[in-house]
Formats: sequence, structure tokens, C-alpha cells
Amino acid sequence: MFAPDKLKLLIPTSSMRITLLLFIIFFIPSTSIATNLNQYSKIQGLSPLVDTPATKLVGITYNAQLKQYITLHNGNNLSNVLDENFNFIKQINNNANGNDHEDLLYIGKTANNQHEYAVVDEYGRLFLGAFTPDTGFNYKQFQTITYSAGPQLKNYGGEGLAYNAASDTFYVCVEGRYHTDPDKFSPMKIYQFARPATQADISYLDSGLTVTELFDAELKLRPYIADISSCYFNNQTQSLIILSQISEKVIEVDLSNFSISLCKT
Repeated sequence: MFAPDKLKLLIPTSSMRITLLLFIIFFIPSTSIATNLNQYSKIQGLSPLVDTPATKLVGITYNAQLKQYITLHNGNNLSNVLDENFNFIKQINNNANGNDHEDLLYIGKTANNQHEYAVVDEYGRLFLGAFTPDTGFNYKQFQTITYSAGPQLKNYGGEGLAYNAASDTFYVCVEGRYHTDPDKFSPMKIYQFARPATQADISYLDSGLTVTELFDAELKLRPYIADISSCYFNNQTQSLIILSQISEKVIEVDLSNFSISLCKT
């Protein structure tokens, strides 16, 4: 998971543990403008983050206006609110118990003083909407943007969500699964689409939503990683940073030429 106010990488450990741990790595550019991951340097070591409730943490995002993090979990309908130092503040209800949501992203503050978020699930859907700070929310009542028919295999669908504010473009990363048996194989994908012109529900089958694949992710990324578990659009470098949980790697894709750089370990 990415939750960058600088660039913070949060890697969940086993989801079966009662206490969920996150390892936090802080990166800053070694130069004034970093052009790839080799030009970032680690400025803080690993440290555990204890998170409650004790369920599978699948997403976390940072609201720079409120200086708060909000978490998303599989297995219940609660989200945690943390301060900028990851101290627990409170829990809020997201009214989504049982939905296989996988990532949460803060988009920005709206003109009417609400805060806009996006949620992606395993089934080819992105939910986009806003709510007043310090309240619960129901993202099932947000605008539903159906960007694909869903994954080839169940539970290998949308996993990561990124946003380019300058072009109003969303990127959704599909986890993927490699297997020599075609019936057990599901490809990695990265979909891209512009924010719809209206707030009405919309589908890739509609003329008002054009969804494309950024590139052949299975062909290009498989030599480096075994899955995609999160992604982040880096405004500084105009690149997409991708996290693989299985491979335990971070890679960066330059969107100008699709070249790949690897994170230093």
C-alpha cells in the first residue's frame, strides 16, 4: 500500500495475525528531482505499526488537508482514522461489510468543503464520492464507475488505485496470477481512464467512458514481479510506482517511455 505525503511505502504482513503489522519505509530523493527509484534513499528504518481492528488491512490513504490517514479493511465495515504520526484517533463506519474492496485513495477537497475519496474492489468497479470530515461514509452510495468485466479468476481483480490530478486520470492495477494451467491463470493489468464528465454511474460499455490498458502489464512486468498489490502515481516524476507483495519488490514505470527502474534494497 502507498500512502505518500512524502513517499511512504506500507507493506502488510500476514493477514491472519491477530495484530496487524505494517512496515514503514520513508524515501526522499537523493537529487532535487528524482527520475527513478535508484535516486531515492531510505531515511528511516523499519518499524511496526499496530492497527485495530484486527482484520485484514487492504488500503490506507493520506488526507493532506486534515493531516490524517484513513484505513480500509476486509472483513468488517470500519475504517480507522490515524494522525500524521500514525496515532489512532477513532473509527468510522464505511457501511461496506462483506464487500471485497481492496484500496482507498484520497482525491482532494471539493468546492463545498467535502473530501473526495475513491475505492476500488475486486469486481471491476471504482467508487468515487465525497463526505464531510469526521463522519462515517457509505461508498456504496458513491458514483460507481465500472471499468472492466472483472478478473479472469475470482479474487485476482482490482488491487491498487492511483490518480493523476493534472490530467484527471485514474489508474487501476489488477493483481494477476501466473500459472501454467490456463484455467488457473489470470493476467496482471493496468487500466486507465479519465474522470467521467458527470456524477452518474457509468460503465466501460457506455460511450461516455473510455477505458484502455496502459500497456501489456503481463508481458512487461512479469519478468520483474509476480503480482501487483498496490500502485501510486508520482507527480514529481510522472511515473507509476508499483508494489508487489509476493515478489517483495517496488518498481517504477516511467510513463513517457515505459522504462522500468527497481527500488534499492
